[in-house]
Amino acid sequence: MSNERKHAHLGMIQAVVTRMASNSFQMKGWAIVLVTALLGLIASGDDVDTRLAYAGLLPTIAFWALDAYFLHQERLFRKLYDHVRKLDDADVDYSMNTLPFADQVVSPAKVAISQTLLWFYAPLAAIVVVVALVTNS
Repeated sequence: MSNERKHAHLGMIQAVVTRMASNSFQMKGWAIVLVTALLGLIASGDDVDTRLAYAGLLPTIAFWALDAYFLHQERLFRKLYDHVRKLDDADVDYSMNTLPFADQVVSPAKVAISQTLLWFYAPLAAIVVVVALVTNS
């Protein structure tokens, strides 16, 4: 018995999961680069505006939210993958709709406070706030 349709569909889903994981990794990289560059700019100046230091929170929060979105999407596609893997080859319809699995995956907001993201972005945000407080004094 051939499972060509199922394997093709699973390959499509796996490509999306891989892309979401890559996006999540890139969000972390860009967050570090931008916040580090901003903090470096602050450290190099004599007359530092505190607002510039607090501006480091903007990319941190933005990338945190984007990362949570991508991780949420990845989890949805993993549920779709699990569903398709159990189908008979004749039942494969190549659907990439993850809506039927939305109730099985926590919201992006809850993903944002998961250990995976919280342990990365919260310390980054804390560093920005500490630098802002130090430059303010």
